[in-house]
Amino acid sequence: PPLIEAVNKRVDMLVVILDNSVIAMTGHQATPSWSETETGRKTKEIKIEDVVRGIGVDELRIIDPYNLDEMASAVAELLKKKGVNVLIARAPCAIYEQRRKGRPGYYTVKEDLCTGCLACIRATGCPALYVTENGKVRIIEDDCYGCGLCAKYCPTDAIVRGD
Repeated sequence: PPLIEAVNKRVDMLVVILDNSVIAMTGHQATPSWSETETGRKTKEIKIEDVVRGIGVDELRIIDPYNLDEMASAVAELLKKKGVNVLIARAPCAIYEQRRKGRPGYYTVKEDLCTGCLACIRATGCPALYVTENGKVRIIEDDCYGCGLCAKYCPTDAIVRGD
Protein backbone atom coordinates (compact mmCIF):
# COMPACT_ATOMS: atom_id res chain seq x y z
CA PRO A 1 0.00 0.00 0.00
CA PRO A 2 1.11 3.58 -0.68
CA LEU A 3 1.59 4.60 2.97
CA ILE A 4 3.95 1.67 3.58
CA GLU A 5 5.89 2.58 0.43
CA ALA A 6 6.16 6.22 1.56
CA VAL A 7 7.57 5.16 4.95
CA ASN A 8 9.95 2.69 3.33
CA LYS A 9 11.23 5.27 0.82
CA ARG A 10 11.42 8.03 3.49
CA VAL A 11 9.15 10.40 1.59
CA ASP A 12 8.49 13.84 3.07
CA MET A 13 4.71 14.15 3.11
CA LEU A 14 1.56 14.76 5.09
CA VAL A 15 -1.31 12.30 4.88
CA VAL A 16 -4.66 13.47 6.22
CA ILE A 17 -7.09 10.68 7.07
CA LEU A 18 -10.72 11.73 7.47
CA ASP A 19 -12.33 9.44 10.02
CA ASN A 20 -16.04 9.84 10.68
CA SER A 21 -16.39 6.27 12.02
CA VAL A 22 -18.70 5.06 9.26
CA ILE A 23 -18.41 4.00 5.65
CA ALA A 24 -20.61 6.72 4.24
CA MET A 25 -20.33 6.00 0.54
CA THR A 26 -22.01 2.64 0.94
CA GLY A 27 -24.69 3.41 3.47
CA HIS A 28 -23.24 4.02 6.93
CA GLN A 29 -21.88 0.54 7.61
CA ALA A 30 -19.57 -0.17 10.52
CA THR A 31 -15.84 0.25 10.09
CA PRO A 32 -13.19 -2.03 11.61
CA SER A 33 -12.89 0.50 14.46
CA TRP A 34 -16.34 -0.42 15.82
CA SER A 35 -16.60 -2.79 18.78
CA GLU A 36 -19.68 -4.46 17.33
CA THR A 37 -21.42 -4.91 13.99
CA GLU A 38 -24.66 -3.23 13.00
CA THR A 39 -26.48 -6.35 14.19
CA GLY A 40 -24.81 -6.27 17.61
CA ARG A 41 -22.22 -9.02 17.15
CA LYS A 42 -19.02 -8.25 19.12
CA THR A 43 -15.89 -7.59 17.07
CA LYS A 44 -12.21 -6.93 17.64
CA GLU A 45 -11.69 -3.19 17.21
CA ILE A 46 -8.96 -2.17 14.80
CA LYS A 47 -8.04 1.48 15.25
CA ILE A 48 -6.66 3.46 12.32
CA GLU A 49 -3.98 4.96 14.55
CA ASP A 50 -2.75 1.52 15.61
CA VAL A 51 -2.32 0.48 11.99
CA VAL A 52 -0.60 3.77 11.10
CA ARG A 53 1.77 3.52 14.08
CA GLY A 54 2.56 -0.07 13.14
CA ILE A 55 3.66 1.04 9.69
CA GLY A 56 6.23 3.29 11.34
CA VAL A 57 5.23 6.82 10.34
CA ASP A 58 7.36 9.62 11.75
CA GLU A 59 4.54 11.51 13.46
CA LEU A 60 0.86 10.86 14.09
CA ARG A 61 -1.71 13.29 15.43
CA ILE A 62 -5.42 12.89 16.01
CA ILE A 63 -7.55 16.04 16.08
CA ASP A 64 -11.15 17.19 15.97
CA PRO A 65 -11.61 18.80 12.54
CA TYR A 66 -14.37 21.03 13.93
CA ASN A 67 -11.68 22.78 15.98
CA LEU A 68 -10.64 24.92 13.03
CA ASP A 69 -7.67 26.63 14.69
CA GLU A 70 -6.18 23.34 15.84
CA MET A 71 -6.75 21.77 12.42
CA ALA A 72 -5.10 24.64 10.54
CA SER A 73 -2.20 24.76 12.98
CA ALA A 74 -1.59 21.01 12.78
CA VAL A 75 -1.67 21.00 8.98
CA ALA A 76 0.72 23.97 8.75
CA GLU A 77 3.15 22.42 11.25
CA LEU A 78 3.13 18.92 9.81
CA LEU A 79 3.60 20.17 6.24
CA LYS A 80 6.97 21.61 7.31
CA LYS A 81 8.22 18.42 9.00
CA LYS A 82 10.45 15.87 7.35
CA GLY A 83 9.26 12.31 7.00
CA VAL A 84 5.85 10.71 6.68
CA ASN A 85 3.44 12.55 8.94
CA VAL A 86 -0.17 11.50 9.43
CA LEU A 87 -3.03 13.61 10.71
CA ILE A 88 -6.26 11.79 11.57
CA ALA A 89 -9.17 14.23 11.52
CA ARG A 90 -11.73 12.40 13.65
CA ALA A 91 -15.31 13.47 14.27
CA PRO A 92 -18.56 11.51 14.11
CA CYS A 93 -20.58 11.53 10.90
CA ALA A 94 -23.28 14.16 11.40
CA ILE A 95 -25.90 12.15 9.51
CA TYR A 96 -25.18 8.95 11.43
CA GLU A 97 -25.19 10.77 14.78
CA GLN A 98 -28.54 12.38 13.98
CA ARG A 99 -30.04 9.00 13.12
CA ARG A 100 -28.58 7.47 16.28
CA LYS A 101 -29.26 10.22 18.81
CA GLY A 102 -31.89 12.40 17.20
CA ARG A 103 -31.52 15.82 15.69
CA PRO A 104 -29.29 18.08 17.81
CA GLY A 105 -30.82 21.26 16.45
CA TYR A 106 -30.31 23.43 13.44
CA TYR A 107 -28.86 26.76 12.40
CA THR A 108 -30.51 29.73 10.76
CA VAL A 109 -29.34 32.95 9.08
CA LYS A 110 -30.07 36.43 10.40
CA GLU A 111 -30.73 38.00 7.02
CA ASP A 112 -30.00 41.54 8.21
CA LEU A 113 -26.45 40.48 9.20
CA CYS A 114 -25.72 38.37 6.11
CA THR A 115 -23.56 40.27 3.60
CA GLY A 116 -23.74 37.58 0.94
CA CYS A 117 -19.98 36.94 1.10
CA LEU A 118 -20.68 33.18 0.78
CA ALA A 119 -17.78 32.26 3.09
CA CYS A 120 -20.02 29.65 4.73
CA ILE A 121 -20.80 27.96 1.42
CA ARG A 122 -17.24 28.12 0.07
CA ALA A 123 -15.75 26.70 3.26
CA THR A 124 -18.23 23.92 3.95
CA GLY A 125 -20.02 22.97 0.75
CA CYS A 126 -22.96 22.11 2.99
CA PRO A 127 -26.06 21.10 0.97
CA ALA A 128 -28.35 22.81 3.52
CA LEU A 129 -26.99 26.23 2.50
CA TYR A 130 -28.28 28.08 -0.54
CA VAL A 131 -28.23 31.60 -1.97
CA THR A 132 -31.51 33.49 -2.28
CA GLU A 133 -32.47 35.80 -5.14
CA ASN A 134 -31.21 38.79 -3.15
CA GLY A 135 -27.77 37.20 -2.74
CA LYS A 136 -28.15 36.30 0.92
CA VAL A 137 -27.61 32.83 2.34
CA ARG A 138 -30.39 30.74 3.80
CA ILE A 139 -30.40 27.35 5.47
CA ILE A 140 -32.86 24.59 4.68
CA GLU A 141 -33.68 23.62 8.27
CA ASP A 142 -34.73 20.07 7.43
CA ASP A 143 -31.34 19.46 5.77
CA CYS A 144 -29.26 21.04 8.55
CA TYR A 145 -27.54 18.53 10.84
CA GLY A 146 -26.64 21.13 13.45
CA CYS A 147 -22.86 20.78 13.23
CA GLY A 148 -22.36 24.56 13.31
CA LEU A 149 -19.43 24.60 10.91
CA CYS A 150 -21.10 27.21 8.72
CA ALA A 151 -21.46 29.52 11.72
CA LYS A 152 -17.75 29.20 12.49
CA TYR A 153 -16.90 30.46 9.00
CA CYS A 154 -19.40 33.34 8.93
CA PRO A 155 -17.40 36.58 9.37
CA THR A 156 -20.47 38.61 10.37
CA ASP A 157 -21.96 36.14 12.88
CA ALA A 158 -25.12 36.00 10.80
CA ILE A 159 -25.51 32.25 11.31
CA VAL A 160 -26.94 31.30 14.69
CA ARG A 161 -28.60 28.32 16.36
CA GLY A 162 -32.24 28.24 15.41
CA ASP A 163 -33.63 25.99 18.09
